[in-house]
Amino acid sequence: MPFQPHKVHSNYHASFHGGTRPTSAIRYIEVHAAEALSAAGIAAYFAGSGPGGSTHLTIDNDSTYRCLSDEVIAYSAPPLNEESLSFELAAYTSWKRPTWLAHRAMLEEAAYWTARWAKKYGIPLKWRSSRALRAGKPGICGHLASSHAFGRTDHTDPGRPFPRRRFSRLARFAFMHYLRKHA
Repeated sequence: MPFQPHKVHSNYHASFHGGTRPTSAIRYIEVHAAEALSAAGIAAYFAGSGPGGSTHLTIDNDSTYRCLSDEVIAYSAPPLNEESLSFELAAYTSWKRPTWLAHRAMLEEAAYWTARWAKKYGIPLKWRSSRALRAGKPGICGHLASSHAFGRTDHTDPGRPFPRRRFSRLARFAFMHYLRKHA
């Protein structure tokens, strides 16, 4: 079956964020694993009064929730917050590669959003290492690379077994095939 983007639900709004910024400042796309299995549950958590964090989207196999608009700064992986868009996958950092690959619908949806944002904001579809982040090279990163680059958090998501190459191929496919026709 061909890929179809999820309907985006917007019934949750993240309680904690850094206000607005010009979208011209957006240079990074951050990939996170939420340590939970429900996009709705993750979005509800961010909408609560306790977490202190936020993200733009939460994604699982069946649904996508918009928590913040693109111009709003998410509290996701300092110090890149002011320059990034982020999504939380309904996944665990401890997952092995086969488990990640078994969640194809979630990966395809996340890749679609990565491609969509890359096209809209001119972000290269390239995974960036901590060294590249320190050098200011725009692109895609996980929380792990940001943590290693800047030492502001100890988060390691989405985890080393996250299928970066497969994800990148899915994002390039979405960029070339789906977005060219529908954007």
